[in-house]
Amino acid sequence: MADELVLDEFIEAVVKPRARRMVVLEKKIEERVCKYATDKGFLVYKFTSPARTAVPDRMFVHPSGHIAFIEFKATGKKPTPQQEREHLRLSGHNVPVYVVDNVEEGKLLIDRIGYQCLGC
Repeated sequence: MADELVLDEFIEAVVKPRARRMVVLEKKIEERVCKYATDKGFLVYKFTSPARTAVPDRMFVHPSGHIAFIEFKATGKKPTPQQEREHLRLSGHNVPVYVVDNVEEGKLLIDRIGYQCLGC
């Protein structure tokens, strides 16, 4: 009986909120992560290429010169096949490309990029 209560509490506290996870628009995720990165000293550029479609949304430049690209997606969404091909093309040239679909993950990624660049 006690185990059932603990399981019920776990479901109420953890499982149901995750199931009700709000879908956040790509634009809002991008705005918040870009502001966070700027506050951490990164240069942040909207990245477009007239000659090539499906490029990642943003380019992030760490003060050390390290560059990374991030493709932003609405919560739970995935890149298109064309975007995945472009990500592979960049990755094949040793350029890091990440896909982010929530603000927390984006902030952690910015922190990780910053920590990796401490020795740069």
